[in-house]
Order: sequence, then structure tokens, then C-alpha cells
Amino acid sequence: MQGPKWEVGNATALWHLIYKINSPDGGFSQKFHMAEATESAVKVAAVDLAGRIKAMLPRDCNVFYATISRDNIDRDSRFIEAALGDGTYALDAPSVADSIYDYKRTALLLRFENEIGGMMSHKVCPVTDALIEEGELLLPPVAVVGKPVAAPAAPVEFEAFATTLNAFMQAVCFYCHHVVAGHDPGEAYTYYNILNSYFIGVTSKKGGRVFSR
Repeated sequence: MQGPKWEVGNATALWHLIYKINSPDGGFSQKFHMAEATESAVKVAAVDLAGRIKAMLPRDCNVFYATISRDNIDRDSRFIEAALGDGTYALDAPSVADSIYDYKRTALLLRFENEIGGMMSHKVCPVTDALIEEGELLLPPVAVVGKPVAAPAAPVEFEAFATTLNAFMQAVCFYCHHVVAGHDPGEAYTYYNILNSYFIGVTSKKGGRVFSR
């Protein structure tokens, strides 16, 4: 699907949603794309996705910084304060075992498939230690097959991790798009709807230093 180039005065644009996530020992970024979307719609999606990320994060990790920005060369990003906050995942009543991450590079590999058969990968991390055993996720989520018609219900406290992860996968399919690499910022771009999502397994993600102000 060919998208337009961004021009001043357009009501919609290609947007990037960027989250900076801290663990005690390192920082990670997560990035998503929304095509032909209004700023108000992107802000709603950014806050919703952040809530789902925080619901999966161990309590010793946090969403440190979050912005949305148009795909252009201008410095016009928007700070999303409502997206920030500590991880809230816990198996039951908060305890030490529930609140620590497995290893700073342990990540969950997700596969997202678009409407013409292409795919993109996404890594979710950090991951709570108690969810990983011998390099495997104890209770994997079910797959998402078909683009959701609405955003899934918001996560609730003490919800099963597999349920929270599945809802996150649904939300990405609902809000976000697969944007083909190779266009210059602000120029015409090609994007596709995301239809399906699958949990592939436990992998690793290279991060950097802890983010600081």
C-alpha cells in the first residue's frame, strides 16, 4: 500500500512511536510505526501500548522515556508523559521473586505478518525471571490470526502473562503497520496492515547503557 509523502498541512502522516526502557543494568528501545494517522490517534495508541509494555515489565524496570514523531527531517517529536512509569508485572502479591528480571538481554521474539505475506520481528524485554525456565517461556501466548477489529481490553493486575502478551500482540496488529524500509524521511513510503502475530521463542536483545537525563 503506497502512502503519501508528508507535507505541511496534511491531516495525517507516517509516525514513529519510540519507547526507551530501563532495567537496572541496561537500556532498550522499542519502536513501532503508524501510517496515515492523525496526531491525536497516535497519542492514544502510544499510551495504550505503553500500558501494555509496563504490564509485562518486571517491577525493577520502567518505561523511562517515550515520544512520537512524524517521518520527516524536522525535530518535531512529541513527548508522551503518560506513557512513562514502572513495570507492574507480578505473579501474585508483589514479592522479590516477582519483581526482578531474568537477564538484561533475555527477550521474547514475536513474528508479525502483513497482508501480502511479508513479516517483521519484534523483541519484548526485559522479562521477569520467574517466567523463564531453562531458556523457555513457561506459558506461551496463543497466536493472533487476523487483524483485530478493536483494541483488546486493558491489562489487569495479576493477569496471566500469556494473556497480557497476547493482548499486546493484538494491540500491535490493531494500531501499527509494517512500513517497508528504504524511503527517505518525509518522502512517499509503502506500508501494509499487520494481520497475524506469533510467539517464536526466547532469544536475546542487545541493549545499551541505562538511559539517563
